[in-house]
Amino acid sequence: MCCCENKCIVTIEVTTSSGSFALPQNKIIETRRITSVGIRKAASGQKSKSGKTLAAAAVIATAHLKLVDTAANFLAELPLGMLERDANSPEHLRVNWQDIGASQSSINLDTGASGYDASHVIELIFGYDCTPQCN
Repeated sequence: MCCCENKCIVTIEVTTSSGSFALPQNKIIETRRITSVGIRKAASGQKSKSGKTLAAAAVIATAHLKLVDTAANFLAELPLGMLERDANSPEHLRVNWQDIGASQSSINLDTGASGYDASHVIELIFGYDCTPQCN
């Protein structure tokens, strides 16, 4: 069996409360094979699914996502701007990662960027294979 199709997604919302912060723990991204990653592209004043304002484009432009696995091995450091997607965008960035250590992974951003607000959020979207044989 291939086990290479992105069949499910999980969205993780992180508050831009400081210049560097860990991702919240999430059992799905810590135990499944991650097949894609992206962030929701925000229009001015756009709200997240929970009703919070999405971080401004200028803030996203300064931010990087540093991912490590559950054994603290470095996976990648990606500019968040490269991961922005909306309904008109192509698919999320395809990856092939086992178990991301969310609590050891982090987002770093410039709190001096135009439009920064400590209460705004970034929505990370992880695609994962949810086929029983691939979990």
